[in-house]
Formats: sequence, structure tokens, C-alpha cells
Amino acid sequence: MANKSKFIIFGIIGFGILAIVFAAVKVIGVDTVMAKNSRNHSVTIDSQKLNGKWYRGEGSSYVDPVGKTRWGVGARFSYEFLPDGMVEYKTDRNAKSVMQCDIIEKKSRKGKYSVSGDTITIEFGEMNFFSSDSCIEKDNFDKTLPAETVTIKVKIQTEYEKIRLYIQDENGEFPYDKFDE
Repeated sequence: MANKSKFIIFGIIGFGILAIVFAAVKVIGVDTVMAKNSRNHSVTIDSQKLNGKWYRGEGSSYVDPVGKTRWGVGARFSYEFLPDGMVEYKTDRNAKSVMQCDIIEKKSRKGKYSVSGDTITIEFGEMNFFSSDSCIEKDNFDKTLPAETVTIKVKIQTEYEKIRLYIQDENGEFPYDKFDE
């Protein structure tokens, strides 16, 4: 009985932490903290090196002793830069609360980009934004957000034989790995 009480207490605490983190991500738009590596080698930015799909992911979960996921949160972010100057950005977030609620958030938008030195200016069109919570269905939505122009700083570095794109915006600097199909 004592072990069951511990799991319940840890589950409630874990859910509280998960709810706070997920709320912070939704409210202030902070996706992750910057990853650093001391063995960086800079590579000059040009459209050819930028072309392709770049992604990053984050997340964690708790699986109980019988193998059932009790709570978790994960997110995947991607930019796809095309040779014709078009770009697509996607965000997919999934969470499972301690109460076994499935929470899904998806965003996608396309636009035209231009590169000047280490700066990329993206003229995004409208954003598709979908959010679903299996426990609070009244808060679910599927809407379109207005177009906007975004300016980001970028650098491409080789780290341990792997090419990584760093994107810096108002929320910080985030590493993206090249997607090899």
C-alpha cells in the first residue's frame, strides 16, 4: 500500500510540473533551452547549405513498472528550406497527463525566405493552428492565425561530423539537425 501511495503522490507532483511546463510553453512560447557544444566549427551560410529539412525534438515521460505511460510530453519542430526560396515551418506537441488526457498541438505555416549574411527574413503566410485536449473538449480549436514577417539569425556548424543549424529568435538560440531521408 505504501508503494501505491508513493506512485500516486509522485504522479500528482509530476502532473503539476508537466502542467506548469506545458502552460509556460503555450503562454511565452519558449520551446527549449539552448544546447551548447565546445567543439564547434563554423561554416559560411549560403542557400545551398541551408536547403533541406531541419528538425529538433524535446520531451520526457514516465512509464510505470508494468510498462504503461503515465504522463509525458514531447515536441518536434521543423523548418524545410527549398531551393526556390520557399520555407515551411511545423510544430507538433503531444502530451499525456497523469489523468490520461491526450493533449495535441499542431502549427504549420509556409512562406518565402531571403538570406543576408547570418540573417534570414521569412515572409510567412497564415498559420494553421490546431489544439486538442481529450479531457477538456470545449477548449479544442482549429484556427488560422494572420500572416507575419519573421527575422532570425542563423549559423551552420559541424559538430562531431554532424551538420547542425542554429536558429536564434526572440526566445533564444535552438539547434536543428539535418533530416536525412
